[in-house]
Amino acid sequence: MRSTQVRTRVTAGADTVRRGRTPSDGGAARQTDNIEALRLTAAITHEGEWYVAHCLQVEVASRGETSERSLENLREALELSFEDAPAPEVTEVITAPVEVRRGA
Repeated sequence: MRSTQVRTRVTAGADTVRRGRTPSDGGAARQTDNIEALRLTAAITHEGEWYVAHCLQVEVASRGETSERSLENLREALELSFEDAPAPEVTEVITAPVEVRRGA
């Protein structure tokens, strides 16, 4: 299935590992009330009737009927993922457009 890219980078929607906790200092991680918050990056594509949010640092994806809902679902999937396994070392993601030639 062909996907249409909606946004290349969305950081505000996938800021934290725990709901309601946003890194105010812009750092990748911080400790608040014994809860570690991670700043992650998500890419959202529109595939058919769904918006699919992919975390670029962790191989976790989720979908929703809106881009906002796909991010909410991604946040929840990431939180559940980190309950059973340690959170990864987060590195900065650099996003860049790539132009390729297609056959005629």
